[in-house]
Amino acid sequence: MNVQIQELPGCKISVAMSFEAAEVDGAFARVYKDLNTRGRVPGFRPGRVPRALLIRHFGEDSVRRSVWGELISEELEKALEPLDVIGQPELPEPDENPPSEGQPYEITFNATVGPRVKMGDLEGMSLLQPSAEATGEDIERTLNELRDTHAEETAPERDTIETGDKVDLSLGVTLEGEDKAADEVDQSIVVGQGEHFPPIDDKLLGLHVGDTAEMEVTYPEDYHDEALAGKKASIRATVKEFKERKLPDLDDALAQKVDAEKFKTLDDLKAEVKRQLDRQRARYAREEVENQVVRGLLDRCQVELPEVLVAHTAAHETESLEAELKEMGMALQDFQDMTGVDEETFVDRQIRRATRLLKVQAILGELSKDLAAEELSDDDIAAEAEVYGEEENLDPNFVKQAATLQESFRNQLATRMQRRRIFDAIIAKADLQDVTVEEYRSKREELLTLPEEVVAAEPAAEEAAEETPAEAEKPAEAEGEQ
Repeated sequence: MNVQIQELPGCKISVAMSFEAAEVDGAFARVYKDLNTRGRVPGFRPGRVPRALLIRHFGEDSVRRSVWGELISEELEKALEPLDVIGQPELPEPDENPPSEGQPYEITFNATVGPRVKMGDLEGMSLLQPSAEATGEDIERTLNELRDTHAEETAPERDTIETGDKVDLSLGVTLEGEDKAADEVDQSIVVGQGEHFPPIDDKLLGLHVGDTAEMEVTYPEDYHDEALAGKKASIRATVKEFKERKLPDLDDALAQKVDAEKFKTLDDLKAEVKRQLDRQRARYAREEVENQVVRGLLDRCQVELPEVLVAHTAAHETESLEAELKEMGMALQDFQDMTGVDEETFVDRQIRRATRLLKVQAILGELSKDLAAEELSDDDIAAEAEVYGEEENLDPNFVKQAATLQESFRNQLATRMQRRRIFDAIIAKADLQDVTVEEYRSKREELLTLPEEVVAAEPAAEEAAEETPAEAEKPAEAEGEQ
């Protein structure tokens, strides 16, 4: 058998399988033998039926279909094995082009193959790296948050609300043009902290239990709740209860209150706060640099995707979303109504989401081929397990043990390590500039937005980047371990 492959647009290929006459005759012989043995022709013992009678009894077309199946079943898998075929090939019906004894035979069909990647020049990317070191302000802010966490709440001797009090509210929001508020919700806020939007706490100063504060507000266009984003509303908050909060002093006693076993002095606590913040900053800096690399990959590389794979991935993503919503007691239609997204827009978003995800995976897969043959040692896996444990705040020894016992988890750690090496190699050849976190955030949108000609066919790289740096799943026993 000889196989000829021709590439077609849309991740399709044309496959031509040709058989010599001897191969065809061999398939006919096997079919006749099978029919002769198991055919049960009246008046003849199995194995004793003349070939002409077999053809007359079963029909020439039926025999040819059987020969067609014999040829295809034996050779099709071998022909397609190296071709990365997705789904079933588009085989013609046997009757369209049946084989004949003594004649060579050729069958041509189309098949869908995996993504085609055309790599671009990945050297010299311009990347900004936000500072990975915590500042004195960061440390002070965190210490004050710890003070706030350990504040004592007591019933005040006064009957009016002051700055710093914790107030329990019944809060209602009435959108412009509507007659009544949505269902009121109970909420607790600390007056003066500025953490609540809308800033209703400013209106609470001097109020008593049972009093009501009202304010008009216009929600930002990028507000996290799409049902409120960009809309005008009236806010009504009724005071149910309030308590006075007393913050502890920033001293050794606070350190011991946070964790008496770990911290004896305030300096001990400050050192741990700095260590944790440095780790968080370093992780954030790495993720943001990788996001920029992903943007560069999408910009510089061309990926052709099979429609069937995009559709399958989009459907899988939608099924996963539906399952998550179901756990929260919501249907997909409820979610669409809440976010103000119609069916057509939702489907389009899922297709675009699947497209960018598959493109990034295809590019990283192409880049990982050089690493695929590299065998990772137990020491490599142990080192990656330690990194993973540090990131997820898990006991590194526990993670190492899980990697030893769970082959799938070990493979996920290996994938993490290989992909990080891919990013390391690209970053090493990039123009990497260190900047402050503030400088980086001011330029982040510009850094992660693809050129217009790419955006026209592809969503913003930032969204793709959020799904790209592959992280291994937690080992099954590790859920909840701290």
